[in-house]
Amino acid sequence: MSKKHSVKNDPSVADVTVLGAGIVGITSALELQRRGYTTLLVDRDDPGNGCSFGNGGAIGPNTCTPFALPGILRKIPGWYLDPDGPITVNPGWALRSAPWVLRWINSSRQDAARRSARGMRFLHDGCLDAYRDMLGAALYADLMREEGYLYVYESAAQSRSELFAEALRRELGIPSRMLDADELRELEPSLSGEFRRATLLPGNGHTINPKRLVDTLFGKLQAAGGAFIRAEATSLEVIN
Repeated sequence: MSKKHSVKNDPSVADVTVLGAGIVGITSALELQRRGYTTLLVDRDDPGNGCSFGNGGAIGPNTCTPFALPGILRKIPGWYLDPDGPITVNPGWALRSAPWVLRWINSSRQDAARRSARGMRFLHDGCLDAYRDMLGAALYADLMREEGYLYVYESAAQSRSELFAEALRRELGIPSRMLDADELRELEPSLSGEFRRATLLPGNGHTINPKRLVDTLFGKLQAAGGAFIRAEATSLEVIN
């Protein structure tokens, strides 16, 4: 394609238009561009300024356990009432959220949780390798860390949900290691003494700066010939 008719000068010639310039949209567009498709990225905001900016940067190829697990039902009332719990619910929203909560509880059945876990394993497997391939060795070393995930617990005994999650990891071939209090202190001496045990999941990682990761990949997309326009998609038209 000549420069005159490049996607940068004429967005209408793009083979593929990707809506959303977050980490998912940018990596999708970059992979398409690398495979030979002229790609146009569209977002109402600048690249990486949505969810891809304000997050913890976790990237877990060895992550498969959904939040909805067997045994979760008994924990929900406490979560609603505990201001320091994992969720905070406005009282006025509690009743309106009931249909969603019921669907979530239904998803915590063993068969449903297993289906979710298999899907998560399929989606996450190899994601760090994919980032390494897109970034190159030097940028990967600068932006990414592979230090594993550590789940810490105050209780001495495993809950039903934890036991089920451990079984899922075994079924899907995900390595994990149980740590007692002494092993946990040796690994993370700064943690509070109230934590009595932990589960270590090696092979997982994170980016030290989610926004810079997105900006770097966006730069690679532009260098590969991909284009971006700031606009809002209001409708889609199917053309046979």
